[in-house]
Amino acid sequence: SPSLIRPMAIPATGRSSGEITGWTAGGAAVPLLLTCNTLTVGPNAEVSVVMTDLGAHKRMEEALRESETRLRAIIRAAPIGIGVVVDRVFQEVNQCIVEMTGYAREELIGVGARVLYPTEEEFAYVGKEKYRQIAEKGVGVVETRWRCKDGAIIDVVLSSCPLDLADPKKCFTFTALDITERKQAEETLR
Repeated sequence: SPSLIRPMAIPATGRSSGEITGWTAGGAAVPLLLTCNTLTVGPNAEVSVVMTDLGAHKRMEEALRESETRLRAIIRAAPIGIGVVVDRVFQEVNQCIVEMTGYAREELIGVGARVLYPTEEEFAYVGKEKYRQIAEKGVGVVETRWRCKDGAIIDVVLSSCPLDLADPKKCFTFTALDITERKQAEETLR
């Protein structure tokens, strides 16, 4: 427990709280949340003081920030399209999706995924098939076609996985692999 705490103003009435730094007997700094409640007012005022060690919370926040930074770096560097959709609206896309489709990231974030499908029927089919597979296997893999910004049509394999198992139709992460050249090579062989 901290052996020394910097002074903090005690409220005349009501409640006051703030972060302060305390120190352990060994001299290590400890982030604390100090909460003061004035219980009675007057010459013999009574105040309750509660100290909460924020060290574990701060370490957890830092670990979460580091994890998020690593994940964003992986997503940016991946040689495959990666993104996140909520209710089939783009929340995140990596550079590979941008290069694949010709849309700037800013043109996709906040926009419905329908923008990439050549027809309403294809968009509906992908959603229905993806949800069916996810319900059965936890992951949905669908071969489809996307319409790029310049109007070109590309063949894509989408793999989707729900981020929230409690609501598996709401938020998904997905990967997209452009298989246009492979499809053309297969057609040539045929």
